[in-house]
Order: sequence, then structure tokens, then C-alpha cells
Amino acid sequence: MLWDTGAQSTIISEDLVSDDFKRYLAQPSHDPYRNKDATRVQIDIRIALSNTEIEIDAIDYVVPKEQVPNQTSFVIFGQSQCINSIRYMSVPRAILMAKGRDISEEAWGEIVVYEYVNDLGDLISVRDVEEIGDGGDEGRAM
Repeated sequence: MLWDTGAQSTIISEDLVSDDFKRYLAQPSHDPYRNKDATRVQIDIRIALSNTEIEIDAIDYVVPKEQVPNQTSFVIFGQSQCINSIRYMSVPRAILMAKGRDISEEAWGEIVVYEYVNDLGDLISVRDVEEIGDGGDEGRAM
């Protein structure tokens, strides 16, 4: 998954979608949700971040892999309905290492969630900002 604050919407490369779901989307009843570039789908996202799992419902776009940057198989987690629903702090690997943390070279760092808005519009608090401090000691690396 790519966390992209520059992407307006969440995008899923078509090759990540099961054949059964592709057949389901190809049915004529889904024509209103499809154009030549993408098919809109509603998804339920359950994502594990550094200190918690969150759930978000969103309208996403399924696109051919060739339309994804670098023609790569990705889920691009975009702003609208996803990133804009989360209050978080990102702590890069370099900061964690400077604080003495032993962190894998494969990890980017940590994304620590304070609160998020669920599909019902409820604010879900995960941690207080005062409790977190300046970052780097919160949870598992991403």
C-alpha cells in the first residue's frame, strides 16, 4: 500500500482484485459505476497502523495496472474519505533510529493514530496527544 497525500481518491490496481470480483463488476448492473478509465467501488478498509487498527468505508477506483504510477500493483491510500479521516503523526525511520530504536531497513517508520472518523461519522479516539509525546516510542514500524 502507498500512503499518498497527493492522491485525491484511493486507487486499487485491477490485478489485485480477484477474478470472481472482476466478473461481478463486469455485470451490466454495474455499468453506472464504470467508465473507460475506472470502476468505482465501495470498500470497507481495515488497516493496521503502528498503534491500532482502524476501519474506514470509502468509494475507491479500480483501474488497470497500466494507469498506476510506475505500472505497479498497488493500493494507493488517498485523501478523500481515507487520509482526511485520520488524525495521525508520521515518524520516519531516521528519527526512530536517532532515538536509538532498532528498526528494520524494510520499515518506513511509524504512523501513529490519535483519532479517526468512522463510517457513521463518529470520532474514535485512540490516544491523547499529550500521552504520545514527540514521537518515536509509540508502536510497531510500518
